[in-house]
Amino acid sequence: MALTITNPTYATAGPTKTGQVLAPNEQTGLEVAFIGRSTITLDGATTTGTINFIDGTQTIFAIGNSSGSTVAPVSVVANIVGGTQATALAITTGTPTTTGFPFALSGAGTNANTIIVQFSAFKN
Repeated sequence: MALTITNPTYATAGPTKTGQVLAPNEQTGLEVAFIGRSTITLDGATTTGTINFIDGTQTIFAIGNSSGSTVAPVSVVANIVGGTQATALAITTGTPTTTGFPFALSGAGTNANTIIVQFSAFKN
């Protein structure tokens, strides 16, 4: 069995291709986060999975150097904000990668029910 996890939709303009970067906030000098939502269909048994930032292969942040290497967000914060089991489960996130982040649910959800996860991925 496995969880079905949708690619996220984003508040405002989200990432759509490898290497997108966010413009700094001129008021504070800090960069804003990508804020996304993904729907997870539960299978009654699985409690872990990965939410991809775009499609699981493209990366969202890039270093501006000649090697063109990418970096993972320094942190991701996620919360369950809706769905048929929103009050029954909690979510914790693992170390983000350049393409997404792993998560763990506090328990297995009822088969075919859903949760909606909202997350923020911070570059700095």
